[in-house]
Amino acid sequence: MQRIINSIINRLRDLSKLWMLWKPDFLWLYKNRFLRMDANVAINNESRRLFHIDRYEFAANYLRNKWGDGLVILDAACGTGYGSDIFKKIKPEQIIGIDNCSKTIKYANKKYGNGHCIFKQCDITDMKELKEGMFDACVSFETIEHIEQPIVFLKNISRVLKNEGILIVSTPNKWGLTKDHKFDYDYELLRDHLERYFHIEDIYVENSGCMELWVNRGAPRRLVKAMPENIEKAECFIAVCKKIKKSLSNSKIK
Repeated sequence: MQRIINSIINRLRDLSKLWMLWKPDFLWLYKNRFLRMDANVAINNESRRLFHIDRYEFAANYLRNKWGDGLVILDAACGTGYGSDIFKKIKPEQIIGIDNCSKTIKYANKKYGNGHCIFKQCDITDMKELKEGMFDACVSFETIEHIEQPIVFLKNISRVLKNEGILIVSTPNKWGLTKDHKFDYDYELLRDHLERYFHIEDIYVENSGCMELWVNRGAPRRLVKAMPENIEKAECFIAVCKKIKKSLSNSKIK
């Protein structure tokens, strides 16, 4: 009897999964799961989803402990909006997420948007729609490596931040160049690019703990300060920076 019950339960689960595939949002997420995941939806591997959530939780806690509530925050590029949603817990005055994909913005507004959190389609390489000095903080996770002119991107972030505004940015550590990754960052190149427009407060090492993936380099799940002994094993770097008034805009772009 128990076998029959278990068999029925398993069939119902299979049917529910099949039904989910017919939902437009779910189908769109599945097709875009490698570039624009929603870490709250169990399509991607759990450890990969937690890997992305961890850095947003880190950024939210950092901003709350450093500056308190009432901040105006930019999420560039926001993707599906799950990360911007995490910032709601620190009671910001406004969260604005930007992304260049209209379908992504539509999804984000539908699922995570409200009066204090809005999502706009915007070219993150120019940000013409955003006013100078309108944000207290900007987060930009797994984005800079996708941009052909990252120095221009950083200049534009500096423009829209208030004086001494905070940038928290992440990028993979030596994953290699691909059709999507235009720059292959390591610790030194990341520092070099950021220091054109920002003072680096701290750099952190993040690992997902996915032992089956070579990019994790056999490290446990962690988010810790970068030290000489852990830099090479970083899966990603997270840098916390402060806007500086004087830029080095004449520096050569690497």
